[in-house]
Amino acid sequence: MPNLKLKKSALVIGATGMVGKELVKQLQASNHYHTIIIVVRRQQPMEADSRIKFVQVEDFDHLATHAEDLRANHIYCCLGSTIKKAGSKKSFEKIDWKYPVKLAQLSQAYDGFESYLIITAMGANPLSAIFYNRVKGNCEKELMSMSLPRLKIFRPSLLLGVREEFRFGEKIGTYVIKFLTIIFKFFGKKMLLAIPGAVVATSMINIAQINAEGCDILEPDAIFKSAGL
Repeated sequence: MPNLKLKKSALVIGATGMVGKELVKQLQASNHYHTIIIVVRRQQPMEADSRIKFVQVEDFDHLATHAEDLRANHIYCCLGSTIKKAGSKKSFEKIDWKYPVKLAQLSQAYDGFESYLIITAMGANPLSAIFYNRVKGNCEKELMSMSLPRLKIFRPSLLLGVREEFRFGEKIGTYVIKFLTIIFKFFGKKMLLAIPGAVVATSMINIAQINAEGCDILEPDAIFKSAGL
């Protein structure tokens, strides 16, 4: 049961993805927040948990028109796609860069805003020759330039879990990384481990409860550690 004395609110965007689903599940099982706002594109059935509030945004190009409903103390951004699913490089950039930045800008206008937590990727670099890593890096760079009170960037390696869509390349990579995980875990090389989406979600929630100002980047080893593993 939620602790009704708590005054914190959380917002999750990207709740249908692997980490987003786990995040919502764990937030509901915790007592950290009195309100859990979930941004959705489609209308959702009524939720039994009274703390859950759905905000329907059919077109994320118009996030600003929903600014009043997107106010929360802690923002959990789990947005992420592929070029194939997004439909084009331009659309991919919007989902993985422009929308997260826009949400951060809107959050800054709320006096109660405290923390912005976002999943990017290992290898994120605005100068990368790899388009995916370059987009993630540009997103990080712009967020860092905004002087957010608390910016926590999570860079997991290959994520393990159930996705809505099938990604062949990641499927093959999963088998490879699982093998490497067995080899390297005995040597403490968590930087190379595949990470279950549930572990990333736990890490995000735990980090959000720490009042550490400024920007921190958590790569796999730090993600495992902050999740208690």
